[in-house]
Amino acid sequence: MIAQVLLLLTVAFGPSLQDEAADSMLRKPSELPVAEPGRWDGLFNGRDVVPDQFSVAVGEIFKRGGDAYARRDYPTALAASYELLELEPDFPPSLLELGTAYFRLRRYGDSVVCLERFLAVAPSQVWRTQVLGHAYYSLGRYDDALEHYRVVVAELPESAEALRGFALTHYRLGESDRALQLLARVIEIDAEHAEAHIWRAQILYEEERTDEALKAALKARDVARFQPRSWYLLWQIYLELGRTKEAESAQREWKRVDTLVQEIRSLKGQLLFRPKEYGLAMSLATLQQQLGDSDGVRRAFGLAVRSRPESVTELSLRLHVLDVLFEMEDAEGAAEAAEALARSCSREPEAWKRLQVYYARIGNPAMQVRAGELYLRMSRER
Repeated sequence: MIAQVLLLLTVAFGPSLQDEAADSMLRKPSELPVAEPGRWDGLFNGRDVVPDQFSVAVGEIFKRGGDAYARRDYPTALAASYELLELEPDFPPSLLELGTAYFRLRRYGDSVVCLERFLAVAPSQVWRTQVLGHAYYSLGRYDDALEHYRVVVAELPESAEALRGFALTHYRLGESDRALQLLARVIEIDAEHAEAHIWRAQILYEEERTDEALKAALKARDVARFQPRSWYLLWQIYLELGRTKEAESAQREWKRVDTLVQEIRSLKGQLLFRPKEYGLAMSLATLQQQLGDSDGVRRAFGLAVRSRPESVTELSLRLHVLDVLFEMEDAEGAAEAAEALARSCSREPEAWKRLQVYYARIGNPAMQVRAGELYLRMSRER
């Protein structure tokens, strides 16, 4: 069924998916060749990879896949992994990357196949496989998830993500008290962990511990204001407490955020298969701006910069990025955008003209003067 859906996507999206990366989306990890027993014994020294156990060619392909994965170009990452695993069957780092990429693509069954094969050839590296627990959980295999998280947490007792998965699996199995204990531990490790705060509020609300649930929901709202569930919970709890005006306010914000987040999820889903689609990236940036999520805006603009077509000048895009982040009062993001504009468009007078205005607005007279001088000099030269 998945292969049929992906084939339809390939046809619908046209030439942009008619390439090696698109072909890799139709493949199945169960069809990969199997290594000889013991082939990768000695690859790991404790938690480190021993590089002289594989060739330079293998390292180059693996880097290519890793770079693609880092920029969320999962089809290209899959293609590199398959290329390497055909060359060196069951190469553990590639199995791990392939399984993680499949998880990001929501192909949880394929993720499980890759990660179980990884553990078969590298059993000492179970600490790297919390995503296998996530895949089991996503498939509803809660008993398998629970046992796997137990092993991973024993290896990584400070992993907030492994503990979060462990907590939610206990919750799915009806063990709410244990789930709350584990979520509290997640928050001790990472005080701003949005999912931990949201789920803690959810469980407390279901347990009818309303006052505690309200406190947890308010914290969830503060750390996860761009997640509709935090506002929905707050709305429900205010209704339960008879605080009508506050409930109505929370409901309005829930509806606003939920509408935007659904559109954002749709675009992100398309970008999983079309990571080089400039128009999608720019639409995503616009929606993230409407949501007020400056981190999301930065990530979307990063995709846009990497996929910019020739019809769009780098200058116009960089100017737009700076304007948007400044308008959102994202001081750090705007500063990074200004540096990128100065570096990438250093020969463009218009870049320095805009930077002169930017530095004036943030109160940096030295840079304002320098930008102004460069603008005047370049304008005269033209």
